[in-house]
Amino acid sequence: MTSDPIARIRDHAEDLSVAHAHWSRRNPDFPDSGSARRSATAAVESIDALLRELHQLRDCGVAQQ
Repeated sequence: MTSDPIARIRDHAEDLSVAHAHWSRRNPDFPDSGSARRSATAAVESIDALLRELHQLRDCGVAQQ
């Protein structure tokens, strides 16, 4: 993993985009094979990682003031 916080945020945002794209292609008329659940889980994990990175970046900015 890179030490650049902005690059990590972009990576997590890209992961979220991919997970959302997979989830949005689900067919609500058919039982879920598990792929929609996995995509939703991946999306939530990406959001959590994004929030962690953003909080760390904010904390660094606050500490430098």
